[in-house]
Amino acid sequence: MQLRGTYYFNESFGVDLGLGYLHGTDQTVSEVSVPNREIDAVARARAFGASTSIVYKFTNNIYGRFGALLKLGGKTEAVVYDKSTLSQAEADAFGIPLGSYSETNYKEDFHGHFPLGFVGALGYKFNLNDNLNLFIEAEYYGISLKRKDSEITEFNTDVVLPDGTVAFAGFYNIDNLPNGYNKETTYVDNLSNTNTDSSRKLSQKVPYSSFGINFGITYKFKSSSKKQ
Repeated sequence: MQLRGTYYFNESFGVDLGLGYLHGTDQTVSEVSVPNREIDAVARARAFGASTSIVYKFTNNIYGRFGALLKLGGKTEAVVYDKSTLSQAEADAFGIPLGSYSETNYKEDFHGHFPLGFVGALGYKFNLNDNLNLFIEAEYYGISLKRKDSEITEFNTDVVLPDGTVAFAGFYNIDNLPNGYNKETTYVDNLSNTNTDSSRKLSQKVPYSSFGINFGITYKFKSSSKKQ
């Protein structure tokens, strides 16, 4: 979803300022199904951004724009389900039968540094009257987000019997995480090979580039003005 305003300096050149919200669909990032282990992890992006572009009218109907894109805020949320069958020793330690398993559900939010990217579009505008126009355009976003930190916001592990009965509810939770999990993780550019702090990991860039089709309505506030 976008909200944009354009001001024309003359009949051909103008400047465009846009605000947008990205509500990404669930994307499967990990799906594992092997004996004694099942993992299903999805990720979804939520982001607010802004863009500023130079607009050029090739004709009264065809235009192009290009400029800078900035992510103002947001996150990538990972939702993970992890089912692991207990070994004989683990089942004996709980005093439950072999075939029992642990079932873990958690959410982790990933945040990034503020990036700067590129936006470009080519569009067609159809005049309805002096003030209203329909438009359709092909738009490209070129941007990558460098990971900054992450936080586990929800966590729960149940120990379940072979028949599906929960033997130990909330065995692990957000305030009692198992080994190998950190509530907060910081991502850095460099990490020593002698590092033992599991809450610090190497950063990576996540691509947010996309190509899409936009359509909508524009309104010119004054028919005699160059601002719309």
